[in-house]
Amino acid sequence: MENDQNTSNTSVYTWSEDQSGRRSNDVTSALSHFLENELRKKDTIIDPNEYHKVFATITTVNVLGTDWVISNFMDASKKALVRKFPFKMREQRALIYLEKHQTNIGIKNTYNGLPTTVKVTKPTDLLLHEAYKNVPVLPEENHVSQKKLQDVEKLLKFVTLSEHARMFYQNVLSDNVAGDKDNNIVVYD
Repeated sequence: MENDQNTSNTSVYTWSEDQSGRRSNDVTSALSHFLENELRKKDTIIDPNEYHKVFATITTVNVLGTDWVISNFMDASKKALVRKFPFKMREQRALIYLEKHQTNIGIKNTYNGLPTTVKVTKPTDLLLHEAYKNVPVLPEENHVSQKKLQDVEKLLKFVTLSEHARMFYQNVLSDNVAGDKDNNIVVYD
């Protein structure tokens, strides 16, 4: 594959430290820009597999429900972790799981030096590694709004679909819309 790389099929995104950092937003923005340009080369995309094919040109694609699942780490965390940490999460540069201290983590607000050990579990017998064993899988939830569902239903009357795409849209339209369930998010300081 390396021999197939040239200026017509390879992109480089670059910035210096005086322009931005190396945060997830920076890298995701570059990737998003690249994917948008790749997706614009297609007239229409009706089947989700078409997105997967575009993504597969630059990375390994892992599809929810096929290759990975969403687990209920929020409930596991509520059972195991204190509600308010004794430190500000946004000030930390490193969080370190300390196997020998199974109710604590190590924190560092610099990249150098030794971590400070901090207890983060509730006063129960539940150890960190036990809290995150066998975390239940959450069911997939349709978060498509009613308005968008109505628009899709109207649009589908005017397009020809592959069997896979037809089944995908049948599933989307038949699922109950879950709406926004983010009202029970626990924010850790």
